[in-house]
Amino acid sequence: QDSLRTDDKEKLASLVYYPITISRFEGNNDKEIQNAEEFIANYEKIVTPEWKDMILSQEPARLFTNWQGVMVYRGELWFTAICTDPSCQESKLYIVTINHTDW
Repeated sequence: QDSLRTDDKEKLASLVYYPITISRFEGNNDKEIQNAEEFIANYEKIVTPEWKDMILSQEPARLFTNWQGVMVYRGELWFTAICTDPSCQESKLYIVTINHTDW
């Protein structure tokens, strides 16, 4: 939420696990984003005002969690722990899903 609040494109892009498919990117088409540079170049199309408002309205204490990870709002964003080494002793939280829903 802090990255969204300040529109820190680089920080938000660093939290994404690539490649990531953005659902309903510019209408009903999905778009696969390959890396942070492509995410930053498409930031305004990914972080729409409506989507941003939904994510910022989420109370952290009310996040939904299950075996797939943590869901923000109604599924507009999911994040989960991803192993960062072969033995999975280390992990990092990454954004793994970005959905644009009907507002």
